Amino acid sequence: MIELLTAEEMAALDRHTIQQIGVPSLVLMENAADGCARALEERFAGGLDDGVVIVAGPGNNGGDGHVIARKLANRGHTVDVLLLSPLDKVGGDARTNLDLLPAYQVPVTVLSDENDVMECQAMLADAGVIVDALFGTGLQRDLGGRFALMVELINQAGPPVMAVDIPSGIDATTGAILGCAVQADLSVTFCRPKLGHFLHPGAGLRGDLEVVEIGIPDGEVERSEPVATLLDEDELAPLLEGRPEAAHKGTYGHLALFAGSEEMPGAAVLAANAAFAAGVGLVTLIVPDGVQPLLRSLHPEVIVRGVPARDGGFDQLPASRRDELLSGKTAIAIGPGVGRRPETVALIRALERDVELPMVIDADGLRALAGTGALASPAPRVMTPHPGEMAGLLNTATADVEGDRPGTIQRAARELNAIVVLKGAASLVSQPTGELFVNPTGNAGMACGGTGDVLTGLLGGLLAQERGLELDPLSATCCAVFLHGLAGDLAAEALGMAPMRATHITGLVPAALEAAAASEIEEFLRWR
Repeated sequence: MIELLTAEEMAALDRHTIQQIGVPSLVLMENAADGCARALEERFAGGLDDGVVIVAGPGNNGGDGHVIARKLANRGHTVDVLLLSPLDKVGGDARTNLDLLPAYQVPVTVLSDENDVMECQAMLADAGVIVDALFGTGLQRDLGGRFALMVELINQAGPPVMAVDIPSGIDATTGAILGCAVQADLSVTFCRPKLGHFLHPGAGLRGDLEVVEIGIPDGEVERSEPVATLLDEDELAPLLEGRPEAAHKGTYGHLALFAGSEEMPGAAVLAANAAFAAGVGLVTLIVPDGVQPLLRSLHPEVIVRGVPARDGGFDQLPASRRDELLSGKTAIAIGPGVGRRPETVALIRALERDVELPMVIDADGLRALAGTGALASPAPRVMTPHPGEMAGLLNTATADVEGDRPGTIQRAARELNAIVVLKGAASLVSQPTGELFVNPTGNAGMACGGTGDVLTGLLGGLLAQERGLELDPLSATCCAVFLHGLAGDLAAEALGMAPMRATHITGLVPAALEAAAASEIEEFLRWR
């Protein structure tokens, strides 16, 4: 897995490298700009012949831009710097490098107001490449005035854009857009990728991503223990190992799946079939009496057990019957298609409270637990809400969830005392101790009914195999989320996004594992 840094973590690493290790800040800036200049020459060689316009802000991101200008000019390229700050507001390393530009015959135009910015519209349009060095990872306020106008002109200009560190206007920790943001074709970041490079909506503006080393020791990054990491194909390693010859169906677990109702029997079908795709040994699907005839598309390997029903959904379940159904099971999945009847809600709450087996809770199961606070059982619990369901669990607004997905999921995992998956573009996984995992797989074609049920089945199937695969609940969760998205990516590649359905994802789980085994997905996933 690859560490992802928050804005605060990156700033702390910079300070530590300068103050404690003794690497001069000017050296770090020089190294950063050298990496950016090389990336420009490798990616936009043709555009450099038509001239480079570097748009610089007042801080160190602008300072990086000044060094890039110097390096390009010294290699024979035509460079102009547009400085969106009065000269007396530029200080420190940025000022040191700004003052060197006249010796390299780099013209600097100071833009003091919006009228000055508008006068540069033609220069931007005529450039071969635009370099965005306005603001980097430290930006915390919405862009306005001449800065917002410049972002608008850059986005309208036409030439390709390289962003220094992160496109200006993107929150480096949350991926939120701070008023407006530059649309980049390439972002060159330093030391490690930032969390905001992978979280939407910012992730959609960063373009391709390249990471350059600037002199911060790798050991210092590891010692800082970054809160977030990017999931990769290594998550699937437990599923790629050969099974021992003496294995039997019990070796790979037995999942109890509470799912479906007369209104939504398909959710049970999707989840049960996905559990088998995850390699579980046995699946017992527990449904309300009367639903069994509706499950014609189930794999014949699924064991179906009926329980008391009311109005086509689950009724409460006597403890003796519950214990009989759960005897020999190694994990539970609950929620897909069960409905929201009071009796069903009571059953879900009782199962969560009383059953000491690993459990994944999704869909109507989450709604049944909304407002109840921390989960009652000490056994492993995995909750898989989409943003609306997360808002219900935390008694907040969906917009607040989307505005700070990392902070929201960390809060949820802590307050609910559970492993939590926040679904959506770049799904997140967190646990009560605060570690955060970002999933790079998946695509917009998965925004269709039933894909969440497939994830529930995959995750339940992996939780049930803890002994056979030696997967702890957190690892099983990360594996399921990564595999689910990868199968979705293969479906999009084969079918296109529009016609994709949840059943396609389940059907391509074997192909996803085959691609992982053949090491065919590294470039496919690189910095997605």
